[in-house]
Amino acid sequence: MKRFLSLILSALLMLSLATAAWGDWEGEPQRCIDLSLECSPSTGYSWTASSGDEAVAFIQELGITTQEEDIHLVGAPATAAFRICGEAAGTAEITFAYARSWEDEAPVISFTVPVTVDEGLNVTASSKIALPREKGTGWSFEMADGSILEVTDQGGDEGDQIFSLKPLKNGFEEITFACFSLEGQIPGVFTYRVMTEGETAAIYEIEYTSAQETFSPAFRFTTTDFEGNEVTEGIFAGHSLTILNFWEPWCGSCVTGMPFLQQISQEYADKGVQVIGVFATPNADEDVKAVLEKVGVTYPILRYVREFGPMQTGYVPTTVIVDGTGAIVHGPFVGGMNYASWCALVEDLL
Repeated sequence: MKRFLSLILSALLMLSLATAAWGDWEGEPQRCIDLSLECSPSTGYSWTASSGDEAVAFIQELGITTQEEDIHLVGAPATAAFRICGEAAGTAEITFAYARSWEDEAPVISFTVPVTVDEGLNVTASSKIALPREKGTGWSFEMADGSILEVTDQGGDEGDQIFSLKPLKNGFEEITFACFSLEGQIPGVFTYRVMTEGETAAIYEIEYTSAQETFSPAFRFTTTDFEGNEVTEGIFAGHSLTILNFWEPWCGSCVTGMPFLQQISQEYADKGVQVIGVFATPNADEDVKAVLEKVGVTYPILRYVREFGPMQTGYVPTTVIVDGTGAIVHGPFVGGMNYASWCALVEDLL
């Protein structure tokens, strides 16, 4: 019963937040931005929020809802709710940090939301999203719809990765971001909910959860194959698995492992498995052609585009295995394997 009541309270809290944010678009006097951030209060960690200019925008703490039956359970997941409200016309940066108040160490995670407040005290977040990253990591994203909004990875410095938002038509979109390192996905998922109206993309809700399994990133890209034909993520459709192998013609271990991948592409084709190679070396067409002819590669070879960036390790060969939607099911991992090892991996994933 306690768990049931807790779930009802959680649902009512999220409903009230959504109603406030969505209702504001129906002509209510003030539009705010809501945030629901996962936390574990009993561990001593908590979210703090600060405004760069409280005379322009301030933060309301809406309380913490525990998701477990026992609120004293160490590490029990909970949700801290915040609302960014307008005080006066202008701009401000709102910073959120998850840390222990008595420790001098850097927060587990910290991010900033730049906002603009208009004369009606409506709060609008920037059409650019900056997500924190460390060296060797990168963010990838997926969208619930994809026809409402265009999201572009603009790179950024070592401290942040920048994504820009461009409306395609009026509506609502949900964008989920996950971060990756050499070893795989890093726990910590951001979900941004956006409304588009005309040329405006307005973020009305931000959610953070540490649950790694909530996100299954999918590749979205446009590139060309070695013959110059346009290729998108649609190349994965209709296949159970796609082995996406990043290689370079100057890489000895890459070339040595290609005959095994060619064999896999032929012998597992009837089980829905395909192999795709990707190379990035500029002005290397002749070298690539020579390798393909020498090894006898017949599987598709694509040219590298920056959308592949978050899936890189900094080394070649690097391999990522995805399903028919482009969602990662294994990797990225570094190094080549022999035929027996490839067979074992593929059989395990099918």
